[in-house]
Formats: sequence, structure tokens, C-alpha cells
Amino acid sequence: MKIKLKSICPSRYIWHLSFKGNRHSIASKGLDTSYSRRGALFANNQSHWLYNMWPIPIDRYENCFSLHNYDFWRIDTVKAGVKWFIDPIMELDYKTYDCHSKYDYVCTRENISIDALKLYFYNEYDLRGIPFYYKKREIVKRRNTSRSLDLYEDLEFNNWLEDRKWILKMA
Repeated sequence: MKIKLKSICPSRYIWHLSFKGNRHSIASKGLDTSYSRRGALFANNQSHWLYNMWPIPIDRYENCFSLHNYDFWRIDTVKAGVKWFIDPIMELDYKTYDCHSKYDYVCTRENISIDALKLYFYNEYDLRGIPFYYKKREIVKRRNTSRSLDLYEDLEFNNWLEDRKWILKMA
């Protein structure tokens, strides 16, 4: 059964989360659909609700879950110049994971170049003590997730990325 994708015009800046181990691959090739099992790139059309950013709603129930394992890539949708769709997976499951809206999750079947990407992070001191507490390594209860956290640009890495792009253009 083929899923029909519904197109959407996302915010100017959207967010792709990936594991930190993918950082240098993304920095050299951009976001590439060939690495996805589903042949698409998934992104968040919001950053206000940290624990509703995909794949956190799914990953947070794993024993090894930590926000420090993720990179937060900001995608400039104007620079990316690709067609976006409502994420067909989260469109059906967003209520299951207690997420805000199906429009907060988007996907594309096209690659995103490094020119449209910047790396961001959450301040680890802002993250202490929220929003879960644990009992024997299992999540027992969710605390209030309405607290807004700020993303900060990783200037050192992004400057290195800009220098690298300039050097590659000269070669």
C-alpha cells in the first residue's frame, strides 16, 4: 500500500535531530536520503516543545535515552529548496506519543545540502531535572514539558563548516 504524501509549507527554519556519531558525515555530505531506511528525511516544524521533537517521542522510552546523544541541525527551508510533506508516520501517531500537532512533523524525499544546515545545541544546565524522573531505570511519570528551552548555535563547529565549504570551492 502506497502512502499519499500531503504537501506542506513549513516554517523558514525546521529541525533535524540525529545522533552525534553522524555529525561529520552530515558535515561532509549534508542530509542524504540514501541513509534513511524509508528513503526520506524527517524534520521538526517546531522547536518549542523539546520532548516532542522527533525522534525523542519514540526514543525517550529507551534505557539509554539522553538528550546529549543528539545533534540539533537547523535547516533553512529557503536555502534547501526542496518540497516538504507532512510526516505520514507521525500524522497517524502524534497523539500516541502525546505530541502537539501532526503539522509539527515534516519530511522530504530530497537531499539537503550543507549550505542549508547549521548545528545547534541545548545548554546542558537548562536541561537538568526535566521533564522525567526515573525509578529503577524506567520512566515513571512525565513532568510538565511546557518549559521552553533555548537552542544555541554551535559557532565553533559552524565556523569550521563554513571554512571547509570555502576550501572545497577553491579546490
